[in-house]
Amino acid sequence: MRKGILIIDDDKEFCEELSEILKHEGYGIEYCSSPEEGIRLLKTGSYGLLLLDFKMPRMSGVEFLKKYREELKGVKIFMVTGSLEINKLLLGGGVFPLVAEVFNKPFDPENFIQKIKEALPLNL
Repeated sequence: MRKGILIIDDDKEFCEELSEILKHEGYGIEYCSSPEEGIRLLKTGSYGLLLLDFKMPRMSGVEFLKKYREELKGVKIFMVTGSLEINKLLLGGGVFPLVAEVFNKPFDPENFIQKIKEALPLNL
């Protein structure tokens, strides 16, 4: 079972903080700030979970999911967002069946960590 987590988010400070929290929980973490770098990492790494920002420059999280759907097979996806726009898209389906969880920023860290542990248990 793949144990690594990849974070794709254009907010570097958010990536660094979240990375430290998840490393403390025992997960292997990599992060990047661009979708292009993210897909390169996905193709070369072994990730069980992708934490994907909804709103990024050049390519949104939704565009990323649509473009790289095939490369994401077998990877659980959590989308994180500071935008309320996502609720409109959730109602429409589309790529969102691929997304296991959606978290609005800022989110409750305890609940977030619990959801990650459920999606990607370390003790298997």
